[in-house]
Amino acid sequence: MPTLSVNPVGKVTASWYDRRSAVSACNAVTDPGCNYERYARQSADNGATWGPDFAVSSGIINQPDQQNPHQVGCYAGDYDYNTAQGSNAYVTWTDGRRNVNGVQVQDVNFAAVPEQ
Repeated sequence: MPTLSVNPVGKVTASWYDRRSAVSACNAVTDPGCNYERYARQSADNGATWGPDFAVSSGIINQPDQQNPHQVGCYAGDYDYNTAQGSNAYVTWTDGRRNVNGVQVQDVNFAAVPEQ
């Protein structure tokens, strides 16, 4: 679920879900291997060159779980957006770190990403 933004002077920010820190496979929504982070990469020249990847989220995110039998159990991401304003990119993502009655539920998180 990647998303892009670009500001008027050509700074492009791409962000996506990333499981590079996972320590096992992701076979069921509660597996540690299903945990993820929101990562990004930026370009200051309209995408001609790119800087290194960096974590946008503040830590490992639990895969959210849906206890509703009419919804996909580990659904996240269709409504993630990057927006550029001034020299910052603003990134949103589905975050499963909120626990309600023992279930990691969907929440929305947000970060201002200054130019790297």
